[in-house]
Amino acid sequence: IRSQFTTVLCVFLLFFFFNDTATTEIYTLSLHDALPISKRIFLEIPALKIQIPEITIEVTSMIEDDISAVLQIEHQSFISPWSERTFCEGISGKYPHAHFLVGKHQGNPISYINFMVVDGDCHITNLAVSPDFRRLGVAKYMLAKSLDQMKILGGRKVFLEVRASNIAAQKLYREFGFRINNIRKKYYSD
Repeated sequence: IRSQFTTVLCVFLLFFFFNDTATTEIYTLSLHDALPISKRIFLEIPALKIQIPEITIEVTSMIEDDISAVLQIEHQSFISPWSERTFCEGISGKYPHAHFLVGKHQGNPISYINFMVVDGDCHITNLAVSPDFRRLGVAKYMLAKSLDQMKILGGRKVFLEVRASNIAAQKLYREFGFRINNIRKKYYSD
């Protein structure tokens, strides 16, 4: 039986830049290379829990009770935040390919990640951490857990967009082995 880490899958990361002079490049990654690194860091931690410097995070599926806190994080994190309706529809089950995970500390949402899986293609649509919990490894953990979940769901390629100005996010994705595939001009409306 093949280990889930011996199968090499291609993962693509789309970095879309919003300024006029940007062009599009695509990053690529082998899950075989990326996931063992995150697994080695979190090896002794039970599934969906991890000790990071000062806090414990539990990752669960997002539920309606999480929406208020998630919206607060969303508004603190993005210039063009998603609406409450978007999150509510996403967790409603109306779209079976959509997956919304929330990271909780002491039962309270402090981070979330949303992604879609369709015919082996995965698209990370949103990842954010509460400002009070940034720089503690929370985003790294959420990304690792979502990649694990995508692989379980049959994901072979992963796409996402990130602003040219979001250097911290670009660094995180590069740590996981993502590589630029292309750049799109004026992807973001603002």
